[in-house]
Amino acid sequence: MVRYSLCVIVTALSLTPASAQTILGAADILDSIPPSVPLADARAVALVPAAHGATLRGLLFVKSESGWGEPEFVVLRDAPPTGARETPDYVLIFRTRRGVERVANGDGRLDPEVTAYAGRGSAFAPVSLGGAVLRKGGPFAGTPDRKWTVELKAKLTELATPKAAPEVKAPIEIDWVRIVEQREVFMGGFAALGAWLAMMKRRNR
Repeated sequence: MVRYSLCVIVTALSLTPASAQTILGAADILDSIPPSVPLADARAVALVPAAHGATLRGLLFVKSESGWGEPEFVVLRDAPPTGARETPDYVLIFRTRRGVERVANGDGRLDPEVTAYAGRGSAFAPVSLGGAVLRKGGPFAGTPDRKWTVELKAKLTELATPKAAPEVKAPIEIDWVRIVEQREVFMGGFAALGAWLAMMKRRNR
């Protein structure tokens, strides 16, 4: 699992508690996200772990031709209330570059081109985050070392790589014509044997 190896790395880094919690929460999401959350065609993915307070902090990964880039710390604001003390985990999937550019330019409004999923553990379902805003920064915008991103990007690459379809074995074809022909040959031989035995029996009388 990603989380346990990250624990050692995060402990060794000079991170604020909020930064470390965000990293570990993002790792938990990657460890439990179900195949029903489609990542293969994503231009960017934001992982926003559950939070007890009003501030929802997460990580944004942007994909380029060379693969997933270094994650950016982000803050999700104005998400619809859930009525629970603790918010769910959020996975935001950006299908176009325009949505990613909005975050980069400081706008960050989530339009219909951004698909959102919410849940905990392996239970995620699509949700509407209309009116919500995803912006870079927050009180923990930078860290002195980002070696922990290697594991996160590797796990995200694994999840976003389309899985090869399982090999389908061709159905067994039964050659009924050949079976009938062989049956006729067998029955003919059986009849000839019966006739020979009958002849031998008459001779021995």
